[in-house]
Amino acid sequence: MVDYVKAIAHHLPLLEDFELDLNYCTLSDQSFNEVTRIISEKLQKLKHFSLKADYYSELSENSITNLFTNMGPGLPKLESLELSFKNRRKNYITDHVLESLADKFNEFFHGLKRLVLNFEGASKFINEGVVKLMKSIGSNLKNLKNLDLNLNGLWNIDNETIESCAFLNNEYLPELESLKLSIAGAKITNQGLKKFIGSFEGKSDKLKELTLDFSGCKSLTENGIKHLGNHIPQAFKNLQKLQLILRNHKQSLTPKMKAQLSKALKSIPKVEIIVG
Repeated sequence: MVDYVKAIAHHLPLLEDFELDLNYCTLSDQSFNEVTRIISEKLQKLKHFSLKADYYSELSENSITNLFTNMGPGLPKLESLELSFKNRRKNYITDHVLESLADKFNEFFHGLKRLVLNFEGASKFINEGVVKLMKSIGSNLKNLKNLDLNLNGLWNIDNETIESCAFLNNEYLPELESLKLSIAGAKITNQGLKKFIGSFEGKSDKLKELTLDFSGCKSLTENGIKHLGNHIPQAFKNLQKLQLILRNHKQSLTPKMKAQLSKALKSIPKVEIIVG
């Protein structure tokens, strides 16, 4: 892998788009650190970088935090960043990893226009790191137009975490046009959901596309879902496309309730409600 990246850096120094897929790759920490060093020193024209270290990837916590340290100052032209650590079988993602990324957003990556972070099933113990990450994104990445956060299956996410999404409205991210937030299985309640949607009201007129995944959030009831449907058009007044994912809510999402949702959301040109 190191020689492969060296060859790319040598022959394509003006490369703008690079994807590194380590899903089933056995790469030592030392080798990975060398790879990230080469990328940050030799591929400084990169505008898009994607790293996939899902499933059986053996990257340690230190290697992942070193990635942020190396990439930050080395990729000043980066506009799009994708990081995926989903469903890891070992070396779970911790709050420390997310806090490290949040710290780097304080210093670097301020030119990002697109950010995709996939932590689906990457840990059972993340919470405080997500809150810090949300605050850092909202405080520092002012050029973001597209944000995709997949936090599905992180069971410790609760009301405090979802309330920190207030940092993702257009008051903090003035250029944001597309937001995708997935927190399936989280411990959020109706009250937490109300505060979440309320934090966007009057502060998200720029947003055009929205995807929300609250599948399997067992504490959400029919009242919470009804409130969500009634207030989305008020919170996101210029929304053109909405995808609402509510799997595993059979008791709350009766055919009558789904019809009420559709009616409440009729002012939005394109609406998709996914249940089941």
